[in-house]
Amino acid sequence: MDMEIFPNPVAGSYYVYIADTDLLDKNYIWIIDSQPDSIIDSIIIQPFIKEIDVSPNGEYLAVGHSSDSIFIYQVDTKEIISRIYTGARLSEVQPYFSNNNSELIVSSFFPLIPISKFDIFTGQLITSDTFEIELQGKTDSSPYIYGYKAYQDSLQFHIYDYNNMSLFKKFVVHRPDGSVISANEMKISHDERYAFFTAKPDKVFKYDLINDSILDSVSTIYNAYLGYMDCTSDEEYLLVTERGDILYTPEVGTLLIIDIETFETVRRICTYGYNPIHSTWPALLGKLVILPDGSRAYSVSNNGIGAYAPTSFNLINFTAGVPKNMRPGGEGQAVAIGKEIRKD
Repeated sequence: MDMEIFPNPVAGSYYVYIADTDLLDKNYIWIIDSQPDSIIDSIIIQPFIKEIDVSPNGEYLAVGHSSDSIFIYQVDTKEIISRIYTGARLSEVQPYFSNNNSELIVSSFFPLIPISKFDIFTGQLITSDTFEIELQGKTDSSPYIYGYKAYQDSLQFHIYDYNNMSLFKKFVVHRPDGSVISANEMKISHDERYAFFTAKPDKVFKYDLINDSILDSVSTIYNAYLGYMDCTSDEEYLLVTERGDILYTPEVGTLLIIDIETFETVRRICTYGYNPIHSTWPALLGKLVILPDGSRAYSVSNNGIGAYAPTSFNLINFTAGVPKNMRPGGEGQAVAIGKEIRKD
């Protein structure tokens, strides 16, 4: 397709943090310089790493472990400043920094633990709620986290206000025929106008959060609904990692680019040749983040099965690769974008 999807991007340089988990060896947080897409430093972590997040100001890194703790690092010194005890051992604990950079919002869905808010400097619990959801993300401007909870007859989506520690909005998404979508992942746009859902077997839905209705949908590769999503900072494009079940559709591994306004497919970027186990298969994609300038995106498998290297996407020339200096057999478990790197 002869067109510029990201016209004249300013290819800035940002810190990218990727958790590399190896049950038989040390575990690392790789620190990447996005220009030239190369590992420049690391933090060695002993427990199994589950999730990470970076504070909005880029000064702090939260690392969720397979123990019952989340460690807070000061990124410039790489020193631990506090330890937060969650009481959720071997669980999918998801940490999110608050917009004021001083609090950490924590929840888990295996096992379910209620939403809790901690002081990142003391590690002390500030408050908690009995409300339980499977967290999917956090909004950029409003103090909201969001996710869903499965009930016997429906899948309810929730937007939760972590300042007031109360539910802000809940809704069930129906198709035009009245059926409830079986969603896998949820993403709210930066301007909080839309929510996007991946749903089996092959759809991405665009949902109007103001009028509570589905506006449009795009087809993915069949049965490739297990991926993740992120929006470019200018709200122009939605990127989706098309990923199938590793046991049944391992040949699926593409980055789908969707125009948010028209909600039409613009391009796909293939990853064939970047699967470290099967050379004829594509990379196993998962969680996705996009640099603020739209020049590059990163995806990690967050699969926990086998060694699947993180994938780097150049959004200027639409190519895929692996960050330079990644160790052989390195596995991407979690990923987050840090602050811009000043190169004077």
